[in-house]
Amino acid sequence: MMRNGFRPIADAEAPDPWDSAVTRATFENVTTSQHIVPGQPVSHPGPAAADRITAASGITLPIAASDLLGDNLPAGSVASRDEDSADRSTRPLGDLMVEVVEAAGADSGIVEFSALAMPRISYCIPAIGDAAHPMSYSDTRESSGLMLHGTATVGFRRDPSDDSRLTRWVHMHAAWTDADGTLHGGHLWPASRTADPLAHATVWPLYGITLVNSLDEETRMPVFAPLPTSVTSAGRAQLRARSGARPAVFARVRPNVDIAWAVATLGREHGLAGGSVRGGCGSLTGALFDDGRVVEGPATEIIALSGRIAQGPTALSASVISASGRVHGGRLAARGNLVSVTYDLMLTGPPADEPLDELSSSPRRRPHGGSDR
Repeated sequence: MMRNGFRPIADAEAPDPWDSAVTRATFENVTTSQHIVPGQPVSHPGPAAADRITAASGITLPIAASDLLGDNLPAGSVASRDEDSADRSTRPLGDLMVEVVEAAGADSGIVEFSALAMPRISYCIPAIGDAAHPMSYSDTRESSGLMLHGTATVGFRRDPSDDSRLTRWVHMHAAWTDADGTLHGGHLWPASRTADPLAHATVWPLYGITLVNSLDEETRMPVFAPLPTSVTSAGRAQLRARSGARPAVFARVRPNVDIAWAVATLGREHGLAGGSVRGGCGSLTGALFDDGRVVEGPATEIIALSGRIAQGPTALSASVISASGRVHGGRLAARGNLVSVTYDLMLTGPPADEPLDELSSSPRRRPHGGSDR
């Protein structure tokens, strides 16, 4: 049935996305029953940080993975060490994501990929948690098939027992079809394996920004955040050798922030009008589409997010994964799509007319969440 113009995809009644609970977003712990509905704030177990968006600026440019890796499947370094019995004709997908970012002269970045034969897809989907931890994940599932499209955030993970120790980590969301033609979506584990080179992938390396995944006090979950770094000599060589360099901003967007507001605010503050939303991985408290569809939460994961950054509000399109593992897509509603746990948001400006010098990438924090527009 229809309610306030929004048609729920699940059986449950759709919420009113313009309810006052949406517009009075306070970022204190919200005392609710943890019955999470799309467009309404969610409570997490830890104290809410004052800064709701942490961003760093740098430089990027689009590079075809095939230009960097050719047709070879490179030896990996993320998951393959423990896969002695695995088919040697395939490689862990996480390894390839790291390899292509490093080949671009960066240590972190976003990779957009498609059209991959995947003999092993190891994944999970969003799941309902408990009163203290409203979001969770399913047990690991196994599948195989043709990868249709996906996004990977590539960086490092901080060792919980030793803050000084960093290991490689990749955050991947994707959609694929299995042998029966059934469409699936999920959060991929790095050990998922492909038999193909990254012939249909674009890497957006982050020059001047390093992404580090660590335990977040508010959500008690591991999340990526940007740290400013210097552009390496390998990165400078890529920028000199290739055209298309442009300013980039990577932001960690925290819970209950309206994703459209985050895009508009960062685009305005960093002068990115005419640029694009490159997305990244993350989750919403359900998804509201502009045609009235509602995808129920509590943690609807985004596979891809795109849009052209405008002077005013930016129209965003997304493909998302529901808690049942179904994939939905379309243009998002102009407001009410609140971040659930985190969002790895990457924005780029238009290509620069002149060569870009190394940018100062000091972190910037934003105390407001934007649902009070």
